[in-house]
Amino acid sequence: MDPDAVDIQRLLDQALATRSPDAVVGEILLPAMRSVVAAHADGEVILPHVLASAEIVQRATAYVRPSASARLGTIVVATLPGDVHHVGKALLVTILSACGYSVADLGSQAPVEEIVQAAVDLRPDAIGLSALLVSTSRQMPVCIQQLDARGVQVPVLIGGAAINRAFGRRSGVLPDGRPYEPGVFYCRDVFEGLATLDALVDPARRAAQIAKARGEAVAELGSARRSAAPGPRLTASESAPGGPRGDVTVPRPPYWGARHFVADLRDVWRDLDRNTLFRYHWGGYRAAPDQFQRLVSDVFEPQLASLCHAALVEHWLQAFVVSGYFACNADGDSLVVYADDASRSELTRLNFPRQPDGERLCLADYFRPLASGERDVVVLQAVTTGPRAGEYIDRLQRSGDYARMLYVSGLAAATAEALAEYAHNLARRDLALEAGQGLRFSWGYPACPDLEEQRKVLPLLQAEAHIGLTLSQSCNLDPEHSTAAIILHHAEAKYFAVRGAAA
Repeated sequence: MDPDAVDIQRLLDQALATRSPDAVVGEILLPAMRSVVAAHADGEVILPHVLASAEIVQRATAYVRPSASARLGTIVVATLPGDVHHVGKALLVTILSACGYSVADLGSQAPVEEIVQAAVDLRPDAIGLSALLVSTSRQMPVCIQQLDARGVQVPVLIGGAAINRAFGRRSGVLPDGRPYEPGVFYCRDVFEGLATLDALVDPARRAAQIAKARGEAVAELGSARRSAAPGPRLTASESAPGGPRGDVTVPRPPYWGARHFVADLRDVWRDLDRNTLFRYHWGGYRAAPDQFQRLVSDVFEPQLASLCHAALVEHWLQAFVVSGYFACNADGDSLVVYADDASRSELTRLNFPRQPDGERLCLADYFRPLASGERDVVVLQAVTTGPRAGEYIDRLQRSGDYARMLYVSGLAAATAEALAEYAHNLARRDLALEAGQGLRFSWGYPACPDLEEQRKVLPLLQAEAHIGLTLSQSCNLDPEHSTAAIILHHAEAKYFAVRGAAA
């Protein structure tokens, strides 16, 4: 154990003098950890403090060396191929392990075949699948179908930012209409996952829990079929009457093509969204308003100042930007991209979906049409905090420093978004746009959900050569803390969703 944990070691030695290792774990460590989890559910303890408690419990458990029978059950955990995000899974592994479960962690981007084989070999009580991205979440039903095909009778817990409860229920229905017999359980967060697993390993609750999941899956599928309103297939040009104005002034960019630079992190952090960082990335969302303010002043702001200083000194956060101005024209639901306003040769075509009803908006509507004979301008950008943050987070996870892992991951994610905002504001100034004009849309979000389109954008920006930004097999940006976006100068542009874009 760590030198600064001498008092804990002394207390453990005292407990071991009168109790077996299994009893120390079952009667002292696990109840203590469960009380911290309950306090978090009540908004009394923030997530970093839960993870700090988990660190202590895991190290204490390793010190007392309980038998395997002391574990409550076994779960196989993985993220699917293409999803380079892994902190959410790491939190799940940490909490479940500290709360008494044996966790077989298959790592990030685990092939479906490997997950199925692990289920066959280990005969776990459950399988946990995580997905931060829509493209990755689509592999979850595939995994469930392959489990069924192999005759695996293991419940599946699924969660992550890319999915919702309805998706979880639909995933529990196989292509032939049968429910996946062991049940599929959507878990909103790691703590709902813990509660679900607790029910599944409890003989008194397991059957009812599985039956409830199967019933909800079948009901969800029936509801989806009833609400699906068939309609005529729209052509590329079927926009709503009127639509965005076509006579807005086209701004003149300061240059054509892409340029890259390294920003000063201290300038980037001026755009840091502290509310999102503190409440969501760092887990303060459960706190009551007055408690949250105390957390901000006593915990979060000092932690932020310390981490920012460390990032500057140790260089585990970087600020790479590539931004480009290109001539363009709309052609139906596509945006034709040219090198400059005198070019006649297409560089590429970016395709965007159209709303099937309502205003029938499409991002291409906000640019001059090809038939107008006048070139428009589009801004494309990509930013990344570089690979070092992910490498540092991996080291923290391996060393068991889970609370700092959460803090570093949260700051890296918030810095990537602040860097995108920083580059966005530079483009607004370059084009002399009015305040609030020039909206930014990132691929994977409701108006442009197709991540595949980024395969056209990154080469235009020479993003790999300039800032080391690439795409994974499933078109997710790598390094993890990165964004790519298109900026529309049109004054009437607004955010909207294309139905069916989300999982």
